[in-house]
Amino acid sequence: MIGILDSGVGGLSIYKVIKEEHSNLGVVYFADKKNFPYGDKSERKLREITSYAVNTLVNHDADIVIIACNSATVSTIKFLRTQFDVPIIGIEPAVKQAAKETKSGIIGIMATKRTLKSHDSEHLAPGQKLIKKEAPGLVFKIENNYLDITDDELKEAVQEYLDAGVDSIVGLMNIFWWLKRPLFVNVKPKTSIFLI
Repeated sequence: MIGILDSGVGGLSIYKVIKEEHSNLGVVYFADKKNFPYGDKSERKLREITSYAVNTLVNHDADIVIIACNSATVSTIKFLRTQFDVPIIGIEPAVKQAAKETKSGIIGIMATKRTLKSHDSEHLAPGQKLIKKEAPGLVFKIENNYLDITDDELKEAVQEYLDAGVDSIVGLMNIFWWLKRPLFVNVKPKTSIFLI
């Protein structure tokens, strides 16, 4: 059984891929809406929250746990691996791929405050200029009412990057999978979107 932990629905993109590729595998999904969002929590609080969630997944027969949240991955995965006897897999950001494909050498990073604080993207994109921006409002809207997001809000979310000459935008949260198509519509041609 595979256990998936996320603070909301973003990790359903991982669930979907697992079920498409391996329909016979059992999957249990822990959407921690009670503690949403993770991006504004301290590392100590995230350790407490994720320990409880992983324990719950293991108690539901998960023998592998995927932490489908970048805020949780960057803040707790090393700790969680010392606390549990099951493999714990984190989300690897797409910054490295963006660094290979950028033509301008300028990459936009869109993430939560916690991820931006804890994640060292620079070593994944040596020599590239990284423009980092929090996106908590956008994430909150997606988690709570996706259909309510306007084209103007999406354009506003990426405009700062485009104005800075970014040709690659990396979304460091699974929740951005739900925005992939609208983001492609709202960015200028030849701008790539990379998602974890």
